Amino acid sequence: MSVFGIPVLIGFHELRPNLELCRELDLDFVELNVNLPYSFPENINSREIRTAMKEGMRFSIHLHDELDLGSLQPSVRRGHLERGEEVLRGGS
Repeated sequence: MSVFGIPVLIGFHELRPNLELCRELDLDFVELNVNLPYSFPENINSREIRTAMKEGMRFSIHLHDELDLGSLQPSVRRGHLERGEEVLRGGS
């Protein structure tokens, strides 16, 4: 079984157009990229995500490129781990 999706596109400024494009192209998932402000956990509407999931849409997450979970500096590592957990918990 093959699964195909799209990353959120930089040309859009919110999640909804990405979902619409994914449906239009008959793809399976959208990859949320937390490098883009509209994909920051605090900017994502969790209701919109849940509704899309009920309609069969799936999501993957591209964590921030600079996330360093193996940092030798405890405070830096904790900060990165906390941000990763925020992403996994979802938005508002």
